[in-house]
Amino acid sequence: MSDRGPVGAESVSGRVRRESVVLLGAGRELLLQVAHPGVGDGDAPYDDAELRWLWATRVETTLLLYTRYVGPLRLADVEAYYAEQRRFLLDCDVAPETVPDTFGAFMRWYDETVEQVLEVTPAAREVAQEILRPRRLPLPLRPAHDALKLATVGLLPPTLRAAYGLGWGPQRERLLAAQTTLVRRVMPLLPALVREAPATRSAA
Repeated sequence: MSDRGPVGAESVSGRVRRESVVLLGAGRELLLQVAHPGVGDGDAPYDDAELRWLWATRVETTLLLYTRYVGPLRLADVEAYYAEQRRFLLDCDVAPETVPDTFGAFMRWYDETVEQVLEVTPAAREVAQEILRPRRLPLPLRPAHDALKLATVGLLPPTLRAAYGLGWGPQRERLLAAQTTLVRRVMPLLPALVREAPATRSAA
């Protein structure tokens, strides 16, 4: 699901999604999505509840990756980002009363869904296997995949990470912290061609 929405490049959403580092959240987002009973069964088209969850994982993951790897956002910017994304979902004809009005309400609903609704099925585990341990990965791509894997596993909600059977501990937490520090230092030094996501460059 796209998060471009009815907003321009100078909106908060435009500023957030411009950063290519948010693409590190793609694997995490997918593992959150396929753990939802209505999404993971592979049926299409999705109903309103399933569309909300697909949208929610994009909203929360993108914001998490931005604030972790790029920098903090003011509370007003977070609320503006959420309002922009909410308008996009409503434009998809999802009933307004089913979509939280504020970011705080959204996060309460999101956390409840993670804890009470998500279920890691055998099909979801197969998706995780393909993301985290792909077969015949070319050698030059392995360092990038290792970085993606670290972010994917480390940034999952702990209860979901455990449900997937993904190991974690202090050493890997330190590696994730080091990755975060390195990316935060390097990203401002990179040219726009590298730092900005291709889709946002072409839309500029």
